[in-house]
Amino acid sequence: MRPITLLDIVHKAVIKIITNRLMTIFMQHSILKGYNFAALPHSSTFEPFRIIDNILYDVKQHNKEIWILFQDMSKAYNRINIFMMHHALNRLKLPNSFINFITNLFTNRSNQIFTPFGLTDKYDVLVEIDQREVICPLLWCIYYDLLLSYIQRQLSLGYHLAY
Repeated sequence: MRPITLLDIVHKAVIKIITNRLMTIFMQHSILKGYNFAALPHSSTFEPFRIIDNILYDVKQHNKEIWILFQDMSKAYNRINIFMMHHALNRLKLPNSFINFITNLFTNRSNQIFTPFGLTDKYDVLVEIDQREVICPLLWCIYYDLLLSYIQRQLSLGYHLAY
């Protein structure tokens, strides 16, 4: 048996409160601009799927060629560099104390794995976002907002439906 500690519960509660407040601010002030359909309240993947369905219908009707890129979200968090996340948070002009708090959540960490034979030796976690944190989907949106906003602004990119 392992003893129960309440530190993890306090940690999760603080992160959840911060996440909810940050989401509220982002929604009220329309801070994230890129076509990002995840993590924010009142957002859904229904709209992008409807758009893709319309595009695929148009492609079939007009015998066009199309290339669609999808990102495997299970791999996305593991590819976010925490130091670049620092710059993404700074770009949104968030307070330095908040940026340091978020950065410290994901740096200088070690991990162990439960096995049938006991715990493995500790190993250092590299500079990536841990998926177990409730703030991770929002951080992913922040991280990719600049790229998605750039793509959105470029009129030559994208697909134009034939009428």
